[in-house]
Amino acid sequence: MQNDYKQAPRRASPNARAAAALAKIKAQNKRRKRNSIIAGVIFGAIVIITLCAVLLAPRSSSATESIGISEKTANSATVQTISADEYTDRISDGYYSNNILLVDLTNKKILAEKDGAKIAYPASLTKIMTLIVALENCGDYEATFSLDRDMADYLFIENASVVGYSVGEKMNFDDMLYGTMLASGADTALGLANTVAGSEENFVALMNLECEKLGLSNTHFSNVTGLHDKDHYTTAYDMAHLLEYALKNEKFYQIFTTTQYTTSKTKEHPDGMRINATWAISYNKANLDRGYVVGAKTGFTDEAAQCLASVAKKDGNTYVLITLGAGGGYRDQMYHVLDTAKIYDTYLQ
Repeated sequence: MQNDYKQAPRRASPNARAAAALAKIKAQNKRRKRNSIIAGVIFGAIVIITLCAVLLAPRSSSATESIGISEKTANSATVQTISADEYTDRISDGYYSNNILLVDLTNKKILAEKDGAKIAYPASLTKIMTLIVALENCGDYEATFSLDRDMADYLFIENASVVGYSVGEKMNFDDMLYGTMLASGADTALGLANTVAGSEENFVALMNLECEKLGLSNTHFSNVTGLHDKDHYTTAYDMAHLLEYALKNEKFYQIFTTTQYTTSKTKEHPDGMRINATWAISYNKANLDRGYVVGAKTGFTDEAAQCLASVAKKDGNTYVLITLGAGGGYRDQMYHVLDTAKIYDTYLQ
């Protein structure tokens, strides 16, 4: 279950409605898959050709080189490691998060690390990849998208976080971008996927191609929202690489560092919808000052626990901090925010 604060609205008799909707979705998915075989084959061929080009291209400079992380193979798995002179501290106790990586992007140094190469679930940190892939692959920035009933029922059943668009309500591309990052909207994330690639499946293929391009060897995506799946995983190292890369995109940086946004006016929402960044909401709930943080993305599922990817600035330097698997549910305490504030206060002095 994913729950970045704002949930799809509850309705009467949810169990009966969910069962009926799920049965309907399964039946319609079978028809949709049957009807999209040709399109899927064509797109698959394009993906395979692109993947071959990526794999065969010279890799003189990969994302792993940008912050001094080397790779080695052990037990048939790629493990990312750092040498003793490339970090200041290995964190052990005193934090809620299972996986932590703090990087000084300006000086290309890893400052602190705790199980940074260990596989973990990213929850809605996934939407960092969703956003950058959408920005790099959209052919029509004037495009609009509307949820259909199947999508709305799917999000309701999964209890996914949403911006709040109604079935048939038009969302423009900018609204989808900001809604996905700030509100962690699964509705807008599906909108981006369908607008750019025609379906979530096609868009996920682009996300995994991006992983190949960036050398994120311990990351794999199976959806655009971060909803839990055993084949949907990452590491703190890979997520730091991804965020470092994405921040170079001017539009991504603008969205990532925005804390409040109002969507365009629609018939259903004549004043638009005001969106507040979930990370800023978390800081407020924890009664903490945002300190050095200029932008962030939250994530939460039962399996992933609390996650936070953040960017901080101090004395002209830029830092990226990834925390994954912070204990407890988000309704209890803001564990990911508490860890982030403590780490920045400790290492950015």
